[in-house]
Amino acid sequence: MQLSAIDMNLLVALDALLAEGSVTRAAARVGLSPSAMSHALARLRKLLDDPILLRSRSGLSPTPRARTLQPELREALDRIRVALAASPAFDPASSNQTFSVSCQDVTQILLIPRLLRLFETLAPGARLDVWPLAPRGQVPHDLEQGTYDVAIGQFPEVPRAIRTEVLFEDPIACLVRRDHPRIRSELTREQYAAERHLAVASVGNVELPFSLDRLLEQVGIQRRIVASVRSLVVAPVVVAHTDLVCTASEIIVGALAADLGVRFVPMPIDLPPQPLHLVWHRRMQHDPAHTWFRTVVTQCASEAARR
Repeated sequence: MQLSAIDMNLLVALDALLAEGSVTRAAARVGLSPSAMSHALARLRKLLDDPILLRSRSGLSPTPRARTLQPELREALDRIRVALAASPAFDPASSNQTFSVSCQDVTQILLIPRLLRLFETLAPGARLDVWPLAPRGQVPHDLEQGTYDVAIGQFPEVPRAIRTEVLFEDPIACLVRRDHPRIRSELTREQYAAERHLAVASVGNVELPFSLDRLLEQVGIQRRIVASVRSLVVAPVVVAHTDLVCTASEIIVGALAADLGVRFVPMPIDLPPQPLHLVWHRRMQHDPAHTWFRTVVTQCASEAARR
């Protein structure tokens, strides 16, 4: 197919159709009438020799070829927009752009106040939009669709289109209440096994990159788990009001420790630290505003890890 034979407006229409799954919504998205969008769809079907969208119970669904085209088309159009921008430089001081980040609640507590302080100083007109962390498998799709700019979490494996950076390595330690009757500044293996434990269960978007109990079994330790929670925010509150021990990430959960009357003591065995990743879609790699945002997120994470 000759590139000169393709009307760029058709590619914009195709991107809108695939994103919206509706002729009416796609037309509104690009400022066309529904009849003009229907005409564009007919031209696209002829040009690509493919139906592109087929009727289903939920509306219009993309064909297999359309699904294959969608991410590459979105990336190509984004690159063109960046290349044709009147001013590729980004001035945070004069920006009123909205930046968005997805991360779990305990990471929000650690990083969002720091981010907002930097925004107030460097980009007072900008806005920060914070999303909860979606299940790990959904995040690449959300980044591709532009649901949010970046995500923060544990992502040991990502698709080729996703870029990743380790913000910091988070040590694993034992969280206990400050005035615990038996635990002082350290724990032996025997003490760790004898204490009653609070477990943080993996669920949906909170997934440890290793199995804690499997690693403990390998060295002959078995926890006495008497309760499980599915929130790293809830865990320190429970620990603060009980004699339970919770094995958790020290930097992230430590953001709550000082105010709740809890403290960390070292694990009696060495465990691999948890890497906290920043991830984004490759099409945004060279976008000036996005690059600036990633830089300030990295700066905030570095400051948090040093405390």
